[in-house]
Formats: sequence, structure tokens, C-alpha cells
Amino acid sequence: MNKRISIILTTLLFLATFVACASDSVLETTQNSISMENTRSDVNLGETVFFEAGTWINIELTSSRGSVDISITSETGNTPYNMEGLEDASHSVQITESAYYTIRIIGNNHTGQIRLSW
Repeated sequence: MNKRISIILTTLLFLATFVACASDSVLETTQNSISMENTRSDVNLGETVFFEAGTWINIELTSSRGSVDISITSETGNTPYNMEGLEDASHSVQITESAYYTIRIIGNNHTGQIRLSW
């Protein structure tokens, strides 16, 4: 029950803490994913999510213009994923520590799609 409440609160927190997204971007969030489609956007998005140890995060990125920086960092400073200048990517990362993690997505004049799912 606490895990469900945590997921619901995290999703609501995501919507409330949406940092910035240009008007030509479309953002969709669910309990277990973040999806974004950009058209020539500079995007700066930060979200905090609780992940249990053993959770896999799948990162899919396609670009026709620009690049994206993506990082995932725990509240204790553990950074299981940090990549800059991504144009196209398909990565998976496993969380090794149960904690709150900040997912940071920065688009640099990006046109394309970004999807993180867990």
C-alpha cells in the first residue's frame, strides 16, 4: 500500500515540479514512464522518483536535430546514468540502491522523442 501511495505522490509531484518545457513540446507521464516529443526545443525537466533496488530503467531516444543530456542521480549521490550530447540512444540501467532519484532531462535545440520507462 505504501508503495502505491509513493507512486501516486511521485506522479503528482512530477506534474507539480515540471521545471520548464518549451511550448512546442508534448509531455506525457504515467506511474512508470516519462515520454516527451520535442520540436526544436530547449527543454529542462527535473523529476524525483522513488525506485526500489533491482528496478530497470529503459531509456529510448531518437533525434532528427539537436541533442539531449540525461542523468539519474540518487539522494545519496549515486549516479547510475549520466550521458550528455545524446542524439539516438537505447540504454537500460539497473538501480542498485532503494532511494529517491532525480531524473534530469535537458534538450539542446532538440527535435525528436524521449522515453524513459521502468
